[in-house]
Amino acid sequence: MKLPVLATVREAFALTGRNWDLMAVFAGIHALFYIVFGYAFAAYTGLLGMLSAGAVDAHVLAERAQEFSGYSDAFNFAYLIFAFLVVAAIATVWHRRFELGRAAAPTRSAARFDRRKWRMFWQTIKLFFVSLGAMILALAVSFAVAIAIGKMIGGGYDLGARGSSFQFKSENPIIVLPSLVIFIVVFFGIVSRVLLVLPACALDRKISLRDSWRFTRQNGTRMSLTLIAAMLLPWIAFVIILVAAFAIAFPRPGSFSGLAMIGGFFGAIVFVSVYAAFALGLVLSVLSIAYRSLADETSIPA
Repeated sequence: MKLPVLATVREAFALTGRNWDLMAVFAGIHALFYIVFGYAFAAYTGLLGMLSAGAVDAHVLAERAQEFSGYSDAFNFAYLIFAFLVVAAIATVWHRRFELGRAAAPTRSAARFDRRKWRMFWQTIKLFFVSLGAMILALAVSFAVAIAIGKMIGGGYDLGARGSSFQFKSENPIIVLPSLVIFIVVFFGIVSRVLLVLPACALDRKISLRDSWRFTRQNGTRMSLTLIAAMLLPWIAFVIILVAAFAIAFPRPGSFSGLAMIGGFFGAIVFVSVYAAFALGLVLSVLSIAYRSLADETSIPA
């Protein structure tokens, strides 16, 4: 069976809207964590006192921010693990609700961590490392393509080191486009083929990454296009709204104040959290629809 790209994207948007409660849970948890992080940063660096005094010492702020970076790394790692747990819980309810109905997977069931959700947690960890490997491979291939094109047309692509950081230079930025396309093709071409393990896990079906790859063998390109389309549309809307909000909040170069900074911080957290929840919902919806369409249930052990 061929996965219909546009029809799947339309159905994914509709399914995501029907699961607004699960998106609200994810957005709320995401926002709460980063509000706590932002308050801790402001308190540690003395930014709150600077803002109340009406003057921000950039030098002192930079020094304290550097000191805080060690704590922020620990926070981000802790949040990453917690995010895997939250995603596992929401994904389990999301996929079961699609197949079995809302009554079989109520919102409150996301808070009960049973063996099924722990299996889902393990699957998200595995997929994280698969995605990381796919990203490294995609970067390597896209860099190689960019350097080769640069040499052919005299673009001057150069990957050189300065200190501990790498710089990527080009005298002809046009060749960035094909390397970006190559990156997207390689990354999504790999990751989209193995994601069916998530809905299978939620439904207590035992399939491996190899099984997911096999189920999508005739639909690899369609899976990639569906996921890209589902993620690209909200990303475009996100950028447009963000630029418009920034232009409204700061209409003139000098129109920046401590109050605006605090309001912008909280507004950005809420906005990014809503976007992250919606993007997660679209991906889960696409996977639910694709699993129902492509998985061969007769070959999957219960």
